[in-house]
Amino acid sequence: CGTGGALHWKITDDAPWISATPSSTLTNLLTNATQFVALHYDTSRLQDGTYQANLMVQSSTNTLPVTIRLVVHTPHPVLCNFTPKVDFGTMLPDEKNTQSFGLQNCGDAPLHYNFITPPWIHSASPQGILAAQQAGTIPFEIDPSSLTPGTYTPTLHITSDGGDATISATFQVLQSAELLPTQLDFGDRTQ
Repeated sequence: CGTGGALHWKITDDAPWISATPSSTLTNLLTNATQFVALHYDTSRLQDGTYQANLMVQSSTNTLPVTIRLVVHTPHPVLCNFTPKVDFGTMLPDEKNTQSFGLQNCGDAPLHYNFITPPWIHSASPQGILAAQQAGTIPFEIDPSSLTPGTYTPTLHITSDGGDATISATFQVLQSAELLPTQLDFGDRTQ
């Protein structure tokens, strides 16, 4: 707002990620007239963080500093709240046991995960995707038919684009019992 006449102005900035349109007047701006200026920003070359730019609106009568603050956040998946330990219990070699593992994506972008397990631990969904803030359970089955009796403590690995983790498992395979002889004959008993 001036006392009369035409006003010429221009905007300069000190950051490569911001620009103004128009950046100056091509014609005279008359007294009490309004000029809208659009600010454009480009975050394609910026990493996550807070950025500041200083604009100077300069005219023949005045200089006005304007500070612009920009926060850049790229969505990321985050693997969290997974089951750290599971006990499959005790089983015979011909028995199978199923337990479920829980995991969650605490991030704000889809999480792509993959379980890496020993060959005798199986899952129908060893890999998958969890949406942002989504939790899920993945069932795993142990097939001890190829294992000798004993206690096992395998580690299951989760790899993901939101971090990696391990799950400790434990179970015991018992020795199968056999009855010998397979046929018993108590003879003929009469009283």
